[in-house]
Amino acid sequence: MNLAPSPSSSRTALALTLLCAACAPSPAAPDALDADARSSAVDANANANVDASASMPDRAPTLDDAAVTDAPNPATDAPDAPVCAARAVPCADESAMRLRYLTVVNASAITNEPLAGGEFRSIIDARAGGAAVTQSYVYARFTSDGLRKLELTDEDALRSTEWDIALRRFVIRLNSGVSGPSCVLGARASSADWASVTAVADLALGEERYFDGTCQFVDDRSGINGPATILAPYWTYAGCLQMTHAIFVARLRDGRAVKLTVESYYDPDKQRECDETGMVSTPNNAAVLRLRWSFLR
Repeated sequence: MNLAPSPSSSRTALALTLLCAACAPSPAAPDALDADARSSAVDANANANVDASASMPDRAPTLDDAAVTDAPNPATDAPDAPVCAARAVPCADESAMRLRYLTVVNASAITNEPLAGGEFRSIIDARAGGAAVTQSYVYARFTSDGLRKLELTDEDALRSTEWDIALRRFVIRLNSGVSGPSCVLGARASSADWASVTAVADLALGEERYFDGTCQFVDDRSGINGPATILAPYWTYAGCLQMTHAIFVARLRDGRAVKLTVESYYDPDKQRECDETGMVSTPNNAAVLRLRWSFLR
């Protein structure tokens, strides 16, 4: 299979996705996960991208530390001086089918709450119509004014370098590797202390690799066949989606870097209930994510 498909082949795959939506097997809802399976997968998620990287075609350029050192002041939006060019996305047809890409823009909004020290809490409605999704991922870009939503369909996103992050239900993807045509690289920080994460430092940042070099799917081993994205370890499961409070660092296409953590998947009070008891009552507003983040200076 051509790993750099034309727009027409992507559209064909997307059309097949829509036509086969009723017959394709749907993954189990997160609330039906096997607790032991998900628990054993947490550490595997953190390494899944590295395990699949050996033969990945068309890898995004590796950025050196100077890209962050010489980056524009994060207090303002960086000028249009990207450190990498757009490139064809490998395994695009496979992604379209496996991740159920759609041609309907996600109508949900992003709300940004400014916090102290230039931080933001961004609230993203990633429900996408429910477990049987009817809308594309929410595509967004980190800016000095908060996380800004872009009006892109999943098909558009395969050709766009404007977005940094995509969210739908419990899946969060960065724009690199098999996920998109840009070079937004990421990794889990070694520290769990928010204040201590101040720079990219010696983190081995990587691109999204939830398909291997032969376009075989790499799942997160959770039991629901989710993609092993860089941010997959933000949650674990024992009856409900519990937050790990893992901190991640991402280097953007313009050379700046951000740190981020997912605070909640449910309403905050319901998330506390889930984290403390392993159970969550309804209604709980599942898949309305709260993301805390800031630029690294």
